Amino acid sequence: MKKVRVFWDLDLTLLDTTALLRPVLELLAGTVGCSPEDVRRAIDKLDSGGFTWLKLLEKIELPANRVEDALRFCEEQYARAEQYLYPGAREAIAELDPIAEQILVTFGDPTFQRRKWNAIPGLHPFFRATHFVDGVTLGKGVLIASYDATGMPSFFVDDSGRWHDDCARHAPHVTRVLMRFAPRENAEDDALGNKKIVHAHDQVVSLIRRHLDG
Repeated sequence: MKKVRVFWDLDLTLLDTTALLRPVLELLAGTVGCSPEDVRRAIDKLDSGGFTWLKLLEKIELPANRVEDALRFCEEQYARAEQYLYPGAREAIAELDPIAEQILVTFGDPTFQRRKWNAIPGLHPFFRATHFVDGVTLGKGVLIASYDATGMPSFFVDDSGRWHDDCARHAPHVTRVLMRFAPRENAEDDALGNKKIVHAHDQVVSLIRRHLDG
């Protein structure tokens, strides 16, 4: 029987989305004569309203004769998502598998997020459920709170302060684990209330094992 429940974020927690996206940003920016950060901002603006590659190319005004090749490149790059898992992410999830019911809770355009997740089949066997929230009709905190809080300690691993706050508001019984890959000076000062700071996936495993041993 599983002893704990772990809610995992995807982007910038399990998946190095920055590295995955970089070739796309550089290609598109070079084609339209803007900066990669300009393309990144265009993606962010579209993300809450139903992101697609075609909408992005239209927003940055990519020439019509370059659209087909750009779409192909974007799709091919995101199909490589499994190659961009953070080092140690899969190993940590596999190690937790015997003791943890693991659940994906990721934010963004649901259709687009599902495509990204589908490109990481190596993680699928370890997850009991996958959820794709849009932040408008459904947030992470509400979804996490919908799981029975009795009898199974719960952990939420995410890099976003926004979603940690949302979880604290709706599911205060859950231990929040903030992913910070680059340790900061006095970072432990951020570990307030029911929140812990970690800098690597093996630290998540250690934290959970210490909880069970405690």
